[in-house]
Amino acid sequence: MRRFTMLAGLGLAIAAVGCIPGCKRDVQPDAPVTATTEKPTPANLVAYLNENARLVSSIKSTEVQIDARQAGEAIGLEGSLFCQKPRDFRLRAKVAGQPAVDIGSNNDEFWFWISQAKDQDGVARVHYCSYPDMAAGKARMPFPFQPDMIVAALGMGDYDPTKQYTLKEDARTYQLVEPATSAQGDAVYKVTVFSKTHVAPGKPQVLAYLLQDDKGNEICRANVLEVQTIPVDKYKAVLPLRVQLVWKPQQIEMAMRLYHTEVNSIEPPQAAKLFSRADLSIPAVNLAQATEGAGREMSLQQTKLLAPVK
Repeated sequence: MRRFTMLAGLGLAIAAVGCIPGCKRDVQPDAPVTATTEKPTPANLVAYLNENARLVSSIKSTEVQIDARQAGEAIGLEGSLFCQKPRDFRLRAKVAGQPAVDIGSNNDEFWFWISQAKDQDGVARVHYCSYPDMAAGKARMPFPFQPDMIVAALGMGDYDPTKQYTLKEDARTYQLVEPATSAQGDAVYKVTVFSKTHVAPGKPQVLAYLLQDDKGNEICRANVLEVQTIPVDKYKAVLPLRVQLVWKPQQIEMAMRLYHTEVNSIEPPQAAKLFSRADLSIPAVNLAQATEGAGREMSLQQTKLLAPVK
């Protein structure tokens, strides 16, 4: 197995190689590196993102190399990743051949199982919560999972052109800012960061996706460090090759390298099994339940989620 190491930067971003406004993705050679001379509008950037998103309804990578880090401790994992619009997601990984992580979501709920995230009785349960309960504030997660952000970072996110966006810029980037509501029901800002320079093949035009609270503090971030181009009909979709997710307040980072990536190849029977926790024969607990659930949450907050498997 190839070993992937990437421990710097952050973000889940997918974008296209070429100009920002008005380029079409086809199978022609990529444009050379040039400087952008025309300032885009928010509508230009939204159209640019949607052009890639319309090509991709699902992604699967059957070999994912992960470098995970929490509070200065690092561990390497190997696994697989599946994602399908609008909220279906599954990431499963092993350490030294032993199951260690299972994180997933569908339209109804989110769940996670981490072998080293044990409750007070020493059992590593599947923890889950419905999105309505999460939005109502009935449960807190040890890390703020945001399915919409992950879908966007994988180049599949649809941006509503009727929404009000703000365009900010600095010397190197444009930032498309959108007021939104998090899965936890909080007011947040989604920030999509674009390079002002036309990029070389394999480099990301969209540099990062950030989620900020209403005061501008970072909740989580995803940076795409490298992209790959995959033909879809007569066009080409730009997807992540190396990406890193960071939950700064929780001191958690996950840097991923995706191999054998396929688009639009998840069939309905496979999706029904993939995007469900029914195949996990592990005790489960609903994080929205009171009493015992509150105690388990306290235990989880004190556990190193990404500790090596003993």
